[in-house]
Amino acid sequence: MDVLGIMPEELEVICISHDHGDHTGGLQGLLADTVSPVVYAPGPCAARLKHIVEAAGARVVGVREPVEILPGVRTTGALGESVVEEALVVDAPVGLLVITGCAHPGIVRIVERARTLFEGRSSIHLVMGGFHLGSTTETDIKDIVSAFRRLGVEKVAPTHCSGDMARELFSAEYGPNCLLAGVGWQMTI
Repeated sequence: MDVLGIMPEELEVICISHDHGDHTGGLQGLLADTVSPVVYAPGPCAARLKHIVEAAGARVVGVREPVEILPGVRTTGALGESVVEEALVVDAPVGLLVITGCAHPGIVRIVERARTLFEGRSSIHLVMGGFHLGSTTETDIKDIVSAFRRLGVEKVAPTHCSGDMARELFSAEYGPNCLLAGVGWQMTI
């Protein structure tokens, strides 16, 4: 955040995708440096994080159904069973932007949910984040790439737990519209 010029004390909202240490581990330290943001997290995750968030003087909101957290920004609501997760959907002028943590409930399921959240807006400009495909077969990944095309996804940025094969197959299909993003990567919409 220092390198990117983001000041923790300016954060108003934090959205936790799911309850894995690589997604929640820095929350306590971050809250120590901020001015009481509202923390949105899937219900089970919110219950576990409640004491950390409240001890820092912030408020946690347990998310079950899709909810607007800022104008034009909604969560998908809690999805999945063994790992409950939410993603963010941003209504941008170019179309919807879907931002995932790991997509444990299934990346196609998340994109399908995102298309339902803004009435009259079903164009998916970008899906970015973890696609959770590291141990998925080539055939299954190709089916997911086809599903993205069927759903009208214009650009992809598979990161984190997407896996090298998935990144290669998305890159082959999407060409320059496959953005190989990583830590510190920025884009302007």
